[in-house]
Amino acid sequence: MAEQIVSPGVFQRETDQSFITPAPVEVGAAIVGPTVKGPIERPTVVTSFADYKQKFGTTFVSASENLEFMTSVAVQKYFANGGNSMLVTRVASGSGDSWDPATSTNINNNLTTGQTFSSGSVDAVNIGESTSIKITAGSTVVTFIGQENPNTDSSDNSVRFFDRGSDTTQFASNFATEFNLVSSLSGFVASNASAKMIISGAAKGTDGNGLVFATGSGGTFETQFTTEGGTNTTDAKKVFTLKTIGEGTILNATTGLTDQGEQFTDGGLKTGSNQQPLSGHSFRVGAALDLLEQGEPLEKIMLRGGWQTDSTAMKYLRNWSY
Repeated sequence: MAEQIVSPGVFQRETDQSFITPAPVEVGAAIVGPTVKGPIERPTVVTSFADYKQKFGTTFVSASENLEFMTSVAVQKYFANGGNSMLVTRVASGSGDSWDPATSTNINNNLTTGQTFSSGSVDAVNIGESTSIKITAGSTVVTFIGQENPNTDSSDNSVRFFDRGSDTTQFASNFATEFNLVSSLSGFVASNASAKMIISGAAKGTDGNGLVFATGSGGTFETQFTTEGGTNTTDAKKVFTLKTIGEGTILNATTGLTDQGEQFTDGGLKTGSNQQPLSGHSFRVGAALDLLEQGEPLEKIMLRGGWQTDSTAMKYLRNWSY
């Protein structure tokens, strides 16, 4: 243990917590059963129904119905009647060391993606003062004007000025630079190659088709090209997989009126067409059936259950399936 002098007569001592034996967990009750989510086969302490909901969930939807496991009903009643803590152990339907959620197999098809780029090009020929290029992309119209001493751009970016340069290569390069600065044309990219002005879609697909490139001066324009060639493809691919929160076969195809999809009037999940709501005898029934499954004789089951006659014990064992 480390000891440190804080001030004259005052010492600080560090206690090694690794040698302190943890106290046993104190809970008022324990329950084992299916839940919507949470760790499987790991006892977990919950201190309120809200704590249980956060760790294990309550309701889930099946066949457009809001369903609830009887585990949730029992926990809610326990805390509603003054319980302050309990140990919950989640179980899942099936066998083995792992459980999988139910998944959808019908969410697919119609995934559209771009396949090729759209494009268009024209050679820069006339680079005279105030040579204009009008770009029309849908409702967006921008006019680019090449000048030796460029004016100030309009406030709404509908008119842009750029340095026309001293030859066609500089003209095409400066136009491409100015074009790529306009945010309303961000769906396209301008470039140049050996005095050729090129515009293509920024991404593959048909969205880049239809941009009109026109040149002129004095308000008269002549269309030079319209971008084209962009194509889409539609593949029958699975877009996403829908998985249930809970695991196990109990969540598969719960759509019938007499299977796990049926509820009691209080919202509790009925796990069979002939099962009754949870009562004080439910735990005795479960214990008796467990003993029977383990091969215990009827006499021992009667002793453990406190039953004096065979007929009484058999009432608790009537749901046994073999």
